[in-house]
Amino acid sequence: MNDVTVTNSLNLQGRPAAGIKSTDDSRVSFVILDDHPVISFGVSRVIQSQRGWNIIGHAETPAAAREIIRNHVPDVLILDLILPGNSGLEFLHWLHAEHPAVIAIAYSVQPEPVFGPACIRAGASAYVGKHASVDVLLQSIRMAIAGDVVIGGMPLIEQTSANGRREDAADKTTLLSAREHEVLQLLADGMSTREIATTLYRSPKTIETHRARIMRKLRLRDGISLVRYAVQWRQVTQTRSGDATSVVTVPQPQENGTDALKTGSPATASE
Repeated sequence: MNDVTVTNSLNLQGRPAAGIKSTDDSRVSFVILDDHPVISFGVSRVIQSQRGWNIIGHAETPAAAREIIRNHVPDVLILDLILPGNSGLEFLHWLHAEHPAVIAIAYSVQPEPVFGPACIRAGASAYVGKHASVDVLLQSIRMAIAGDVVIGGMPLIEQTSANGRREDAADKTTLLSAREHEVLQLLADGMSTREIATTLYRSPKTIETHRARIMRKLRLRDGISLVRYAVQWRQVTQTRSGDATSVVTVPQPQENGTDALKTGSPATASE
């Protein structure tokens, strides 16, 4: 698949800011941004199986997606979060600033309790995990088109009702930027600085800067504390993902130098 693929389709004009009020005869145009051609192909097949839904472009890089969107503004963008050159969260910020009428749907393997809210804050209308069923993906798209804000196939207003109150799944990590969230997640996956740099298409020096900022914001004294915090943070978010109604305390950075987690392999700030 080329970086850019464009096909012809009809865009809706003058749609309400809250979303496209879809009917069986509505024509909705989509662009897919994902650097995995097999996934992009599969999502395209799902989209085009729906009456009136059409793919007008595929992109494997953010730069290619910008080119498509500037020339053929879609109604809906479906995008991954880990992308060559820029993160999906950064792309969402750009899209929200430059093309706020485009409905963005993040479709990723990243942990839903953390990256779902992060994507919504960045301007997405929905977050769907790649583990979700086709029905959940289609349901999320339809709700986003109708103007809902959706995480995991469920409108946020319903999630609020089910839990009694809206909790910020990231807790202390809400202090972190989109890129710092990604670095923290990859640290929890056991990656070194060099491996993170390769994954995010950044230099090791840039990743070291992100690590230092995370430690400062979370009041962590060294690289070992950072890695241990990342591991426990991931365990907490996974627990929430498995039981949305349970109340779990997110680990708080220790100010007295005592690490919250006493397991895990040692690491240094320069890893």
